[in-house]
Amino acid sequence: TVSMFENNEIILKTAEEIFPDHPTIISTRLSLDGSSFSAKELGLYLPLAKQFSASYEFLFTLANIYRKQLRSEISIPLYFSCLSSGYSLNSTYTDVLINIAEQFYYLGYYEEALHCMQSNIIDEDKNLRYQHALLRGRCLREMFYFEAAAHAFKKLYDEGFIFAKTEMA
Repeated sequence: TVSMFENNEIILKTAEEIFPDHPTIISTRLSLDGSSFSAKELGLYLPLAKQFSASYEFLFTLANIYRKQLRSEISIPLYFSCLSSGYSLNSTYTDVLINIAEQFYYLGYYEEALHCMQSNIIDEDKNLRYQHALLRGRCLREMFYFEAAAHAFKKLYDEGFIFAKTEMA
């Protein structure tokens, strides 16, 4: 018998034979194997970012791999390319902005991170609202805006993300 993973691999290989240059097929391969690629192997996909500049899925997948490899100098421009790719569902737009803001935060660029999060998130995705409020609070705290940071953290509490203090066992 063939496992589900093996079956998916067979289907993907067949798709790669039929549509070797299709951005969705390439994105799928990247999302499956990209995190195990060397820097040199992954670098071969960068020229495709220009070729597939309208493919949000490809750009986002590649940006995420570089983010996980702590390569902000590459992931941030790729995330910005996602914003201009023409794919603009509210939650994906918000997700991209939060990823950019997170990269800026870890680089110590707190003002730039806050700039990415200027709008209040009305998104239905509770996880995105949580990430937004937490990252906003952290940036404000690092910039010594303690009162504003407290308000951001209070928003987490008010929305039920942070619960009352529990006793440790």
